[in-house]
Amino acid sequence: MGHHSYRSPALRSGTLPYLSCPRLTKREYEVLDLLASGLTDREIAERLVVSEETAKTYTKRLLKTLDVNNRLQAVLKGMRCGMVQI
Repeated sequence: MGHHSYRSPALRSGTLPYLSCPRLTKREYEVLDLLASGLTDREIAERLVVSEETAKTYTKRLLKTLDVNNRLQAVLKGMRCGMVQI
């Protein structure tokens, strides 16, 4: 693609849609960081020393708190809100 970069229409127009950045708990920040590292629920469970089912629950709660549908959206919203860097 050469030296071209893609920017969404919202970025090109200079207006961004409203972005709600909720407050996260310490545990939610930990889970978000681990998601941003690309870890699975099993790997998150190992890192946090909890069961895999508990890790899944943490992930589901984080997605709900961030009001997103999947892990990628969670990481992207976390980046936009300054909660996580990759």
